Amino acid sequence: TRVELRFDIAGSPTLSEHQRRRLAERFGDELRVVADDERSQRRNRMLARERLAARLAAALAPPRPPRRPT
Repeated sequence: TRVELRFDIAGSPTLSEHQRRRLAERFGDELRVVADDERSQRRNRMLARERLAARLAAALAPPRPPRRPT
């Protein structure tokens, strides 16, 4: 069974203003994750949560410093 998870970036009270801006630049006002890999809705929920967490973590990771020529 398909699961769709939505995260309201603009309305999230847990994010700081800087984090909100950074996520909004990348995803817009809402982040949507879909999982339909498994037959079990419970397993698809777990997969969707894991994907959401991974996408948020990747987007909020500090950018790498630019490479300096040697």
